[in-house]
Amino acid sequence: MTTVAPPSSICPPDPASSGHPEALVKTDGETVTASLQFNSKQLVFSRNIDEPLSKLLSRVTIRVNSSPNNKKPKKKGSNHTENGQMLNKETNISLISPDGTSILPETSLRDCLIADNLLIIGDRRYRLIVDEPEITDIVLPNHIMATYVIQPVVTSQYTTHHRIDWFISANSEQVSDWLPVASDQPMVELDIRHVGRRVKIEVTPCCGAREGTSVEAEFPESLGAPVGESGLSERLVYTMKQTDSDGVRVVSYNILAEFYCLQDFSKQVMYPYCADYVLGMGYRKQMLYRELEGYHADVLCLQEVEDGFFASQLQPFLASRGLSATFHIKAGSVQEGEVVAFRESRFALEREERMVMSEYARENPEISSFLDTLTEQTVQDFIRRPTILQVCLLRDKWTERRLLVTNAHFAAKAMFDSVRLVQALCAASFVQSQLSTMAGLNVSLLFTGDLNSCPVSWATRYLQGETVRLPTEYHKPDLGRWPSLTCDLRLTSCYDPAVNLPYTTVVRNLTSVLDWVYTDESLSCVQALPPPALHRVLVYGGMPNVAMPSDHVALVCDLQYSN
Repeated sequence: MTTVAPPSSICPPDPASSGHPEALVKTDGETVTASLQFNSKQLVFSRNIDEPLSKLLSRVTIRVNSSPNNKKPKKKGSNHTENGQMLNKETNISLISPDGTSILPETSLRDCLIADNLLIIGDRRYRLIVDEPEITDIVLPNHIMATYVIQPVVTSQYTTHHRIDWFISANSEQVSDWLPVASDQPMVELDIRHVGRRVKIEVTPCCGAREGTSVEAEFPESLGAPVGESGLSERLVYTMKQTDSDGVRVVSYNILAEFYCLQDFSKQVMYPYCADYVLGMGYRKQMLYRELEGYHADVLCLQEVEDGFFASQLQPFLASRGLSATFHIKAGSVQEGEVVAFRESRFALEREERMVMSEYARENPEISSFLDTLTEQTVQDFIRRPTILQVCLLRDKWTERRLLVTNAHFAAKAMFDSVRLVQALCAASFVQSQLSTMAGLNVSLLFTGDLNSCPVSWATRYLQGETVRLPTEYHKPDLGRWPSLTCDLRLTSCYDPAVNLPYTTVVRNLTSVLDWVYTDESLSCVQALPPPALHRVLVYGGMPNVAMPSDHVALVCDLQYSN
């Protein structure tokens, strides 16, 4: 990703249409900062916004009279106010409204620093520009591809929105001439005939109808050719249309948070076959967006979504495709979490919950009692995990049925199978408590996520209804008895690993099934999209790669309500 620095936030004033120079005023709730140019010197004042105007005017007087070109002249009688000559104590320094009315010195800065008021310094008048819409940062992906969604990341202040206009160079050699290709578009897909051309944007910050200074930014690389045919693109052939009223298409997908895959361990050990530019989200999200749009999901459950990526990039993209999304961050300091998105034309959100598993386990008597039987190390391994369960109750506008959607990302370490069992126990208990409050509603249950649990793991077997008992080494030695666990949710997997799910992740020497989509008996799976053929992945060395944006594949299921 390339960051483009916008112009300095403190700019020399330009004459306004009124002919007056400008004094730029910025507020942040408690502080007001004003800047203006006087005698070729930039003067900046920072004051508490609730101070009286008199204090600011006093500071302006001191700074103006201490200006290098405004020192007291050696010769007696030089007492002029322009061209670098002296201002005396009687010089008028005041604030007036556009109609010439003087503003009282005791007025607070909050009430008097208003756009178009005039700061008077001698015979100069500075028009106040207050909280002008401003672009503070633009981040561009290094590698962009034709036919894929290209989305810059723009940060601004004092804005309600910003307008992005798109341009391409007249040809691949000549970049002095730019041709417009899109106007007022936050993201675009450029035609394949533009491959090899340079691309730039012009970003204009806006606050309602008010516009700030536009900033231009050119992408660091020319427009590249799209990725060739891959296993993922072939999957999209089976999801080209949305489902009808009898079906619900569900997608569960761990999209791989950027800060995980950019760590040295990830680059050197997890994904050594993967070029650095491929690991960056600027490149991967182009393929990710292609998938998410092409699956035409009614319900979308995502894991490992960074909070900043969701707010600035993913949520706007989903909204542009008719999907409403809700995000819940993990516990502790982890800056990623889960997302449930749904097609607004089909579903409405009635309730959402974020359950922190370590907290829920302490509060639930049954789970707390079970933890008391475990070794201290096992309990601490569980308590230290930031794992949450995201739960959303959706109302199907077409059928008036309810869909209780759960989305989880269980602990990842290989030796944490016992921890994942406790997490599954927490999840099942919490879902049961939610269902108990919905008596009288026609509710179907959908349980999805990256459970980091293979088909023979304790968590998977528990969720599928088997009676599970942990080995004795995970229990306290003097216990004398070892409790067994059985899940009462009656969940059924939409995939059969022995038939249509040979893997959900391929990393290093690991090829395994870790992701799951479960339903209760009120839903049946009519189609479960298998992952790409394994050899299509191994040719790249693993996942992610230039054709696959994550180290997991998306699980895509067409469900049908049972009568």
